[in-house]
Amino acid sequence: MEITTSKTTRANESPLKDLYFKKDGNGLNSELSQTTKDLFLRDLTLKFIQNISIFVKLLNGDDRRNVDGQLKEIIQSLEKLIEAINNIEIFKLSQTINDQVDELEKCLNTMIYELKMNRTERVISSALEMARNANELFLAITRQNISS
Repeated sequence: MEITTSKTTRANESPLKDLYFKKDGNGLNSELSQTTKDLFLRDLTLKFIQNISIFVKLLNGDDRRNVDGQLKEIIQSLEKLIEAINNIEIFKLSQTINDQVDELEKCLNTMIYELKMNRTERVISSALEMARNANELFLAITRQNISS
């Protein structure tokens, strides 16, 4: 579903992202509460999982023309997620969250390799593993917020 505001935005881009990021585009807005930052991070994680789901559907479908475009969406959403994590001190210092991010990066690299080798079943397996790791990251973010 595409979100429309005064200008059309991409389906997986938060229409409120301007509120979350500094005007210069470097990092999260420091004036935001920790809860707001947590919610934004969860939103990014869910969008990442959604991108993986779309990618797997494309791989399983007859029309695979959009696979490369969706892979780029996955990479971009992972980059946004990592950037947001690195801009929130409590998460940047969490070993559990850093381990989850490392696992996501490993899965992405494996998935890209398997895609280049044209091993569709292994690509899907890697994508599903990445979705599980993203879910674990989502839960770790939630637990970190509750314990702090």
